Amino acid sequence: MLVMLVNTSRAHCGVDDYCLIINKIFKKTDIEFVHLGVKNSSYKKQVLKNKLSWQGISKNAIITFLLFPFLLIKHKADIVHINTADDFYLLFWRLFFKKKKWLITRHNSFPLNIIMHKSVFFLCHKIICISKYSREIITKPLKKNKDGKKYSKVVTIYNTVMKHGSSKRIRQETNNTFIIGFLGRIDPQKGLDILIDAFKLLKNFGKKNNKKILLLFAGEYSTKQFKQQILSQIKGEARIHHLGFLETSDEINDFYNTIDFLVQPSRLSFKETFGLTVINALQHEKPIVAFNSGALKEIISPPLGGIVIEKQSAKELAKGLKSMLKQLFVKRNLYQKTTRELYRKKYDNNIFFDKLSKVYHHAYHEKVIKKLL
Repeated sequence: MLVMLVNTSRAHCGVDDYCLIINKIFKKTDIEFVHLGVKNSSYKKQVLKNKLSWQGISKNAIITFLLFPFLLIKHKADIVHINTADDFYLLFWRLFFKKKKWLITRHNSFPLNIIMHKSVFFLCHKIICISKYSREIITKPLKKNKDGKKYSKVVTIYNTVMKHGSSKRIRQETNNTFIIGFLGRIDPQKGLDILIDAFKLLKNFGKKNNKKILLLFAGEYSTKQFKQQILSQIKGEARIHHLGFLETSDEINDFYNTIDFLVQPSRLSFKETFGLTVINALQHEKPIVAFNSGALKEIISPPLGGIVIEKQSAKELAKGLKSMLKQLFVKRNLYQKTTRELYRKKYDNNIFFDKLSKVYHHAYHEKVIKKLL
């Protein structure tokens, strides 16, 4: 079975990681993959670095649309798995390649207009949602049939992250330094600017207990303008450090093993549909403090995975940071067991593999049976 993973994101994002994780988890199975993405993208670099099968396409949507049928013929893919909502237009070719099975994973929360929305439902064999929240967004505009058939096309499969080697802390437990972490794309939607303002409100917090509090953030800036804004905010702040973009899994693991908890301050208007950094933190047995943006409350499942803040402001976030720090001052590994169990029960590699494997094999065998008839 050959699956074509379509991902036309240009800058690094969670969709890149999602596609690479799929390939890695299914490595020792009968399923093979070819990654289709934009030339000179971050995704291409990662695919080639991992020595995986790659097919480049133009960043021009019209050119990609016109060339797509030739790529389908070239690679003879059994399943086309689209991973960016912007590429829903490629589903049009299903009308001419009816023997192939077409899937789409909706990573984004923004809704398509009703005509496009219904077209996706009509053309797709399966729509994969990465949270109950994203499923609600997708199914809400549609009228449910009495037999529920329209909704049977939609399946919820929570994301996962690759297992890391060790969960041991890099720093000693007796260390009086507590580190707050942020990891992700550095742009206004992700709310790092709010986190920095909130962190500054903790200036004297912990001094009575002889505690030192630091903020480490890692990721790429989305624009030069936002970079200048962040640099202006942290100017003269010795307690805040930017680690740059973490390229390797070892660097990412070291980051999570270094911090005491993660902050996911995504703006409420952004409506996070999942958040891979959140389950990465859970896997490393680290709690999370986050705004109630989209699916984050569903994923974190407070109080098991941390604290979720309802109102978006630096002041409210500072309260959440203080609450978490107070708990960790008393018992540093307070969330160790609950975060580990939450990850194991909902986001483990095996759960993701079993559910996605069923989707792939069901689609493939349905295709084979139709060939025989």
